Amino acid sequence: MLKWNLEYFMVRDNLSIDETAKMTGLHRNAISKIKNNKQSRADLETIERICDGFGITIDQLIIKDRDA
Repeated sequence: MLKWNLEYFMVRDNLSIDETAKMTGLHRNAISKIKNNKQSRADLETIERICDGFGITIDQLIIKDRDA
């Protein structure tokens, strides 16, 4: 199963949901859902904005859940 790894990068950079939303230009509700792995789909623009904002690649943002 795949899962979002956004929370790791938010903690790493000490960013809140509001700060992440501002940095990426995404709505805070979208950031919250992705951070909490409640978002099962995202368009490429959303993924690109997050990756660009944190300076990461898609394989760092979306990871394989080892517990699944």
